[in-house]
Amino acid sequence: MRLSTFTLTIASAALFAANSSQAQTPLYNYPGDLGSGQSVQESGPNDSVVLGARTITAWVNIPANSDYYGQPIAVGGSSGFGDFFGVGGAGGENWGVPQYDLYIDHWGYADFTSTTPITPGQPTFVAVTYDGASTFDFYINGANAGYFSHESNPSLYSYALDTYTIGGATIGGSTTYPTHLGDVSDVSIYGSALTADQIQSLYTPVPDTGSPLTLLFSALSLGLFRHGLRKRATA
Repeated sequence: MRLSTFTLTIASAALFAANSSQAQTPLYNYPGDLGSGQSVQESGPNDSVVLGARTITAWVNIPANSDYYGQPIAVGGSSGFGDFFGVGGAGGENWGVPQYDLYIDHWGYADFTSTTPITPGQPTFVAVTYDGASTFDFYINGANAGYFSHESNPSLYSYALDTYTIGGATIGGSTTYPTHLGDVSDVSIYGSALTADQIQSLYTPVPDTGSPLTLLFSALSLGLFRHGLRKRATA
């Protein structure tokens, strides 16, 4: 009976993990590390379109610099119809976004920004989610860093996935500089608004030792070990 209950629990955990993994499958992932002055054009299928709800996650390391112009993380679209996700600089660009704040620059509109800055000089996991209607949530190291929501929000633009530039801005704009002076790595673009729990799980992944199969094997091994102890004790 105990083994059946445990097996059922493991099966449920495996189903949850599978559903969670499916929900977190990105449309695109750039696993590399881009240093100062480096950027890369997304090279996925040009028939994949980013529209409606979406999430962008990345690791960044932004240097402390009074002359710093900011760090584009992922920029998609085209001139006049683009969206910029990045870290604000000290030059007053991006509609006056405070330095080190996360922002979404939706071409032609005032920026949406985080309420918490990142800490310069430290590897930092950042994310932004958009629900497809009116709400943006920003995250720093898995924790919510502020949200912006209003019914009159303009929807983010729809565009082909292969229009994205990772680590730089190449589509122009009067408020967004194409600077890329920090480190940007492991950038993922999702076709849905991930939940807070999903963002947290991406920042603190479950270790392999906690996988359902490992747990089951460990439990069975422990059961056999205890059974051996009981046999020796009664011999």
